[in-house]
Amino acid sequence: DRDAVRALTRSQLGNYGRIPFYRAMFERAGFSLGTPDQPDEYPDALIDDLVVSGTEDEVRAGLRRYLDAGCGEVLAAPLVNPDDREGSIRRAFVAIGGM
Repeated sequence: DRDAVRALTRSQLGNYGRIPFYRAMFERAGFSLGTPDQPDEYPDALIDDLVVSGTEDEVRAGLRRYLDAGCGEVLAAPLVNPDDREGSIRRAFVAIGGM
């Protein structure tokens, strides 16, 4: 559920848009975040570039694209759904473990 992933991402990104390092990184990547004191909501396009989600196969393919694009390593951390903490972590590790 792409909308649920975006909502969860926005809640977990929290105040990164207020931190100069992260704000500059997002802006260098082409994403406007409003002002430091009043950051805009994270745009869907930023979340779609930042977060790999979907089925196990889609997650593996998404992470593989980072490696194929030249990333030397990819640090993957699961988005934890507070309503299904253990399931969120288990599904993420199953997908990543199949790479």
